Amino acid sequence: MSREIILQAPAKINWRLDVLGRRPDGYHELHSIMQSVSLFDTVILRRAADSRCICQPEPCREKDNLAFRAWSLLQEKFAIPEGLHIMIEKRIPSGGGLVGVSADAAAVLLGAARLFYLGLSLPQLQELGFGLGADIPYCLCGGLAEVRGAGENVKPCTEQVCRELLLICPGIVLSTGAVFAAFDALAEKPAASGSDKLLGALVSGDRQAVASEAGNMLEPAAFKLCPRIKKIRNMLDNAGCISLMSGSGSCIWALPPLDEAATAEITAKLEAENIQYYKVHTLSSGIELR
Repeated sequence: MSREIILQAPAKINWRLDVLGRRPDGYHELHSIMQSVSLFDTVILRRAADSRCICQPEPCREKDNLAFRAWSLLQEKFAIPEGLHIMIEKRIPSGGGLVGVSADAAAVLLGAARLFYLGLSLPQLQELGFGLGADIPYCLCGGLAEVRGAGENVKPCTEQVCRELLLICPGIVLSTGAVFAAFDALAEKPAASGSDKLLGALVSGDRQAVASEAGNMLEPAAFKLCPRIKKIRNMLDNAGCISLMSGSGSCIWALPPLDEAATAEITAKLEAENIQYYKVHTLSSGIELR
């Protein structure tokens, strides 16, 4: 009987994020195209007599930690007599719109279900996960997927893409709630795309179509809260990138220019301005067992 499992929980970006309105349950109705990328948190789960959660390099309070809450939900719901030690090695920046916290919680749901032989299907895990956080159903699936509702309706794409990206992290923590509140307060909201061409453009590699079809309706709200995000995005676009803020921010993804010399100039400028970035690629799947 296995007593330990190690999982790699990837970050995600939004190729597009449309906010379609407010629901009676308080959630916002969304339509999004999400994509896993190769920036991972490592989640180590070990069966034990008691339960604890340790995050590195920054400590976390167990009661506030979504990964620990995911374990507590499983333990209570399925009357699991043993405990679980959770160790999370953080690499995904927090408060950047990359779902690091949700990815960790999804990894705990998936890994603990296997460690304790709960026999839960992906839809069952997604239903449990949605009760904890709107991004968890997607994180349990991963890859390229279309997400609707408040995050509970996830449709994986049968065709996947592999793209090299820059992931730019300004080092600013934005609260998702604050960004949505700022969006709700906008006097004039951006229009939803309403187009179904983006997935085809991503699969075919049509850069021009990706540039015209990608979008994030939360950008104006985030720019209002943090003008530095807009400044970095403008710099990337002026340098020949196709770029967009991910989720509720503050991180930005960028498809770099096809010219390698131009890309090198961009990364040199980011380094000169002390802006953290990662070279990543898109993934065709989500959480990985290591």
